[in-house]
Amino acid sequence: MKSSFFLRITGVAAALVVSALGCAACSTVAVDLNVGECIKLPSDADLDNGFEVSSVSTTACSKSHDGEAVGMKTIEGESYPGQDELYAQAKTFCRSAFKDYTGADLDSSPLEVFPLLPTEDSWSHSQDRALVCVAVSRDDPLHQSLKKNT
Repeated sequence: MKSSFFLRITGVAAALVVSALGCAACSTVAVDLNVGECIKLPSDADLDNGFEVSSVSTTACSKSHDGEAVGMKTIEGESYPGQDELYAQAKTFCRSAFKDYTGADLDSSPLEVFPLLPTEDSWSHSQDRALVCVAVSRDDPLHQSLKKNT
């Protein structure tokens, strides 16, 4: 099984508004990332050790990008479950979400899937309960959506 990391979401007050006309590279609050949105990772992203992020650059999936949101769910509960518990939930959920979204088995894919997880701070101050699974290409940029043809 491939290694994974945490993209820790830092607390934010409100989502950024995107023009109805769209944009080539918009910034989206990480907790508001939707399944199917393609992203560019920050240039200082440490894919091996994890990093905190409050927003991500979104782009059209037909343009060069690093990853795509392939799954999302709301984490239940009032008290913060801790990073270990969140990661355990994400590990199971994101593998399944990847297969459902792409139609491919993660073990045979050149891609990796990483969870965007709430931090204790974003959980308590922003009511962040989103677990977002992002499929990422480490080697070459992606130039189309990963969504299977349905």
